[in-house]
Amino acid sequence: MKFRNSPFCVYCLLVLSLSALSSCDSDDEETPGAGTTISGISPDTGPSGTQVTISGSGFGDAPGENIVKFNGTEAVVLSASANQIVAEVPDGAGTGKVTVAVGGNIAEGPVFTYTEPPTATAYFIYFKANGSAKLFEDGNPGYQVCGDCSCSYIPALDETRNAGIDICQVSDVTAAMIENLKNKTIPFKDDGFPIAAFGFEENNIAYHTDYVDQGTNTVTISNVVADGTFNEKKAYKVTGTFSCKVAKSDGTSVTTITDGQFTVRYTEDF
Repeated sequence: MKFRNSPFCVYCLLVLSLSALSSCDSDDEETPGAGTTISGISPDTGPSGTQVTISGSGFGDAPGENIVKFNGTEAVVLSASANQIVAEVPDGAGTGKVTVAVGGNIAEGPVFTYTEPPTATAYFIYFKANGSAKLFEDGNPGYQVCGDCSCSYIPALDETRNAGIDICQVSDVTAAMIENLKNKTIPFKDDGFPIAAFGFEENNIAYHTDYVDQGTNTVTISNVVADGTFNEKKAYKVTGTFSCKVAKSDGTSVTTITDGQFTVRYTEDF
């Protein structure tokens, strides 16, 4: 009994008790990034600059809390929440798995198929209609006037396939209006301006965004670059992504566009 009540043993018991409490506290703390998983990516293919949505769990709420890599090459994280990250495919990433690191924990996701971007002189629209990839491109950009705005279209590749995307402003489009499109999100259907429209035709069946309620589907402009002139007016190369639905004019055969990218040329009104 004397041994148990000695100051030495009381000290030992105190140290052991504190150690046990410390151990319990440590077990209760969540490690940042613990349980991080990737359930899917969209799109799963594209060139550098493609904005990829990574779905999962255990992500950091701020972009800087997540390290995203495509095939081992670190990407710029544009936005982040606990369940979703949007990252931009880095140059020269190559084909490989997508990974997300949070607080020292690494989650491995599906393979992203890297494609080489079109040459600088090509103007294109790339999209997936119900899972089927379609690419419309031409090295000789064309122009047309659509209503009260000036916009670009992609000349038909052949007799059965063509596509176009219009981004319209109020009348008297100026260079400043086009320059200000950069980083804007534009609805497909709205009472104001600018608004966007998308359509494609294949095997004589025409589809267009005007025939379907778009809800929250939009066009996002990622870049606007001065690109020569047309009819003595400034021209611009406009690049972006879009999400939309299209349907035949009779409202049947609705087709969901699950992934869209475009590079087209726009000019002032002429």
